[in-house]
Amino acid sequence: MKAIMVDDQPLMVRFFEAACANLPGVESMKVFTSPLEALEYARRNFVELAFLDLSMPQMSGLELGEKLKTLNPNLILIYLTAYDDCAIEALHQRAGYILCKPYNRRDVLDILEKALGQYGNSDNLSRKVMFRTFGRFDMYIDGQLVVFHSAKAKELLALCVSREGGEVSSSEAIDKIWAGSKNRSSTAANYRMTVKKLKEFLHKLGVERIFVRERQSCYIRVSEVSCDLYDFWRGDEEALYRFRDEFMSDYSWSEPMIFQMQEFKQIKLMMLHQKE
Repeated sequence: MKAIMVDDQPLMVRFFEAACANLPGVESMKVFTSPLEALEYARRNFVELAFLDLSMPQMSGLELGEKLKTLNPNLILIYLTAYDDCAIEALHQRAGYILCKPYNRRDVLDILEKALGQYGNSDNLSRKVMFRTFGRFDMYIDGQLVVFHSAKAKELLALCVSREGGEVSSSEAIDKIWAGSKNRSSTAANYRMTVKKLKEFLHKLGVERIFVRERQSCYIRVSEVSCDLYDFWRGDEEALYRFRDEFMSDYSWSEPMIFQMQEFKQIKLMMLHQKE
């Protein structure tokens, strides 16, 4: 589980780092004194657990928690506070779990156990997403093929996957997926609807974490998925041999990449053979 801790007091951040290192079930913990920096980090990295101080000058913990929830609706929120009235307000808003200051490691472990126990009813965290791009483009969750109801939503996802975490602008997506359309305003509306459909579809599948929508772009969190294309560019020998000059064959915009991949494969295999 990937976690963040946000408190505007550097002393409290240092205490948390010292007292709460190596929490069970937490594979990584990033700490911040700025809620704005924490929010920007969460936009680029999938966050599953957040410890947030309720009273911060730039943005309250409640405000930050609401924004983080839009990025991951399944996020576990644990609020840190020294004030009972803030805790009551948070509980009234059904914000999450409350950890009162001063706290120690045992307190953190106890509330984390409660939060994980409730969250454990959902298996979304463990769902494994894999993309296959050699030949046709397909998506698998826990080894099962995903059937898309919207061809355009699938193509938009494929375009994002091909960028390996790079942003796909709305204008580029429109030019590639709705190529030839003369009605710009109509295609812009179609793009927005397609993004909405894709977000909703991935949410139903329990893997909404992999796809990020910005105001004028979208992208894939590559750290949350596996993909034969990504293995290929890393020079994985098995992936190099599995690529047989076919890549996302359903989409014409993918064709220019094939030539780059052919050249890369030839060079990498030559280098591998020279080492033998």
